Amino acid sequence: MENISSNRLKRNNLASIIYVCIILGVFPLVFHDYYFDMLTFKYQFYYSITSIYLCFIIVNNIADAFMNKRMKFTYHNIFKKLTMPELSILFFLIIAILSTIQSDFFYESFWGNEGRYTGLFTLILYAIGTLFIIRYLHFKNWILYLFLFSGFLVCCLGITDYYKLDILGFKVNIAPTQYNMFMSTIGNVNTYTSYVALIMAVSAVMFSTEETHWKIILYYFCMVCSFFAIIMGLSDNSYLSLLTLFGFLPLYLFGTKRGLRRYFLIITTLLSVIYMIININKAFPDKVLEMQGIIDHIPLTVLKVLLIFMICITAIAYIVKYWFKSENDNLGMIWRYIWLALLLVIVGVILFTMYDINIALNKDRYGSLTQYLLFNDDWGTHRGFNWRIGMENYNRFSPIHKIFGYGPDTYGIITHFNDYKEMAEKYNETYDSAHNEYLQYFITMGPLSLISYLVFIASSIRALINKSKDNIYAISIMFAVLCYSVQAFVNISVPIVAPIMFVLLASGLAKINWNLSGTSKENHF
Repeated sequence: MENISSNRLKRNNLASIIYVCIILGVFPLVFHDYYFDMLTFKYQFYYSITSIYLCFIIVNNIADAFMNKRMKFTYHNIFKKLTMPELSILFFLIIAILSTIQSDFFYESFWGNEGRYTGLFTLILYAIGTLFIIRYLHFKNWILYLFLFSGFLVCCLGITDYYKLDILGFKVNIAPTQYNMFMSTIGNVNTYTSYVALIMAVSAVMFSTEETHWKIILYYFCMVCSFFAIIMGLSDNSYLSLLTLFGFLPLYLFGTKRGLRRYFLIITTLLSVIYMIININKAFPDKVLEMQGIIDHIPLTVLKVLLIFMICITAIAYIVKYWFKSENDNLGMIWRYIWLALLLVIVGVILFTMYDINIALNKDRYGSLTQYLLFNDDWGTHRGFNWRIGMENYNRFSPIHKIFGYGPDTYGIITHFNDYKEMAEKYNETYDSAHNEYLQYFITMGPLSLISYLVFIASSIRALINKSKDNIYAISIMFAVLCYSVQAFVNISVPIVAPIMFVLLASGLAKINWNLSGTSKENHF
């Protein structure tokens, strides 16, 4: 009997490895009719592969239970050892089911066909797939190498798109007005940059702590490519990921001298990339896509001075390393505390500035920054308007719908019925999503869904930090999820990047589960 169970574990692990490799390594690159059916085809690819994986695990477990002549799927066995991330994603799924059952648009809520295909069916795949990966995957480090290699290819295609090369012919028949809106094999630039943020975070963290020389070179090369790709992605959303990565990375790196040096080098590299892109744009304006947004407001002289300063600081840091060799690489907690204090000061300044602009109405003090900090209907390419009508709709909900919403991915139905005229007259636009992942869950499935999702993300990040035991693979995944989660405040969750995030996060949790016990917690199912 033990041999049967052992074989079941091996089969579950093999199926999980194959599935994770397909989602992280193949899924980002697949397409059918270029951008014309990008979302539909990737959604179909995802649910097909995921359904096969889930069915295999379930059938394999049931067959094993019958072979052992006893069923193990009892309440006690299933829930006894569930962690907080597992419990919260299960609760999130339960709320989604209840939201769909009581919805006035049951069919649309289940399939998400009136939105971005993120209905209950997709959420079931996200949740159960996450649980199975956590429980059954014996994480291999090379899985992350595959993830980075696939991401590198996506980034390269995005960079060539920026230079108007279109080497795969994606934009041959696309409307001229939409030429700048799509990149690589991902699609919409906001979706594309949210994917590149995952690659950027993993490669930067891996580079920052790696000791093997050839791996350092590979990680650095991938990181530089992701820097070019995310800035050339033409989405201001990407700067949220950049700020998140560079804002929180010192809290991990500043405990060692090597971490301090690597952080200086990463900052210098990013500034060099920005400087090169600005100069390329000026030298060959007809050969590149039109760059708009935050980067346009960076004075080249200031950037040049800052770059020279960082080059000098980085050079000094490495000269000191080789001239004053020391076996003690530890810096203690002092530099982390200093950085944390600096972060708190910066956050305080930003909050005051937002207050000064939006409440005190001192808009003229801040020049071009006002457009990014003044929250009105025009903010964030009309996201302010979208969020306002979304909340106005929610305030009109009946009590039961305020608790459970109208079902997953029904945002477009709600706003179309109540605000179509205002949307058409003001901006000639309609919205099938809140363009804010958290607001989307709140309005469509109620506050309980949002709370459970936030607990899932927060508890997963906490677990990756507390239980990784300095495992760089788990830490890099944690930073990737953190970057995705921050950018989600202004982005849409679609089955193009969201499946990759869920699988990546589940893989990280599987990694620390095996590291802690030496055997998978799957035994408790």
